[in-house]
Amino acid sequence: MAKTYNYTKLTGGTDGCLDALTDAIVEDGDFALGVVSGVQYSHYFDADSTTAASSPDVIEPIAGSGRWLIAPSHQAHQITPYYGVSWDESADTYVRTGSTAGQTCGVTLADAFLPVHRRLRRCVVTDAGEVAYYLSATDSTKKEGPAYAVGTITSDGTIPSDGDTVTIGNKTYTFKTALTPTEGQVLIAGSAAAAMQNLQRAIEHTGTPDTDYKCAAHHTQVDAAFDTLTVTVTSQVGGTTGNSYALSTTDANISVSGAFMTGGAANAPSDLTGTDGQVMVEIPKFWYRYGYSGTTHTWEVSPVPLTGFKVHEAFLSDTTEKDYLYV
Repeated sequence: MAKTYNYTKLTGGTDGCLDALTDAIVEDGDFALGVVSGVQYSHYFDADSTTAASSPDVIEPIAGSGRWLIAPSHQAHQITPYYGVSWDESADTYVRTGSTAGQTCGVTLADAFLPVHRRLRRCVVTDAGEVAYYLSATDSTKKEGPAYAVGTITSDGTIPSDGDTVTIGNKTYTFKTALTPTEGQVLIAGSAAAAMQNLQRAIEHTGTPDTDYKCAAHHTQVDAAFDTLTVTVTSQVGGTTGNSYALSTTDANISVSGAFMTGGAANAPSDLTGTDGQVMVEIPKFWYRYGYSGTTHTWEVSPVPLTGFKVHEAFLSDTTEKDYLYV
């Protein structure tokens, strides 16, 4: 489901700027709403776009790829980001307002009409008040994000022999008593523990290249961690893709967790028992306006600050505004 973000500046590269929302944060199709110098804007993120930057129509993020493009049907002068309802207490009738004007009351509207409501997210919050993770929008027994495939390569403590290999996905590593050097070689360095740690360094391209190992770059499919005699590899891509990454070795004293990495899934399982934290709903900060004229009350909300609107009191802690509320 597309998410909606807010901004107060188009460029600048800092918090509150549209160009600070990079592909490390947002996904293709996400929206962003902002009011800049009194002008209201609406942009959507196109992960594949390479269009030259041209503010305000095309905003290039400060890192990564993609572009923020101004929404064709929501040019700055046309945007009405607020919405709400009016109730005539005399006639007991209801009418939608703002961006939902003309829509029938009493029916559920599509997310596109509800920029505040569509940003509500179920989550698990720790006792420290931090979000441990978000829950799937359609199934709370699963996390919002994917599960990553994992595998292990474990030594029994016997030093590998010169020429023994370990294959992880699309790359094979060869243990050597001395580097030739040839791509993929890993220095044994006198002990099983040292050899396994150098394997982890080769996968991650850390340590000392050309001394601990000979590899030109980080493994393209997995990340790795080392603990005593075990290297744990985790798919860089969430979901089931990593389940196809094969694991094998020619060393009789090294074992792999299975022929393939396992555990990758579209959504990782959640824990709703309280062990990870309390299940709550994250409500993003919004602004509201109330009006009363004749016999008609009007309540409206906006995801961005607008003239006549004020931050809802639930987001105020003394004089500090909170970005989110958890209930």
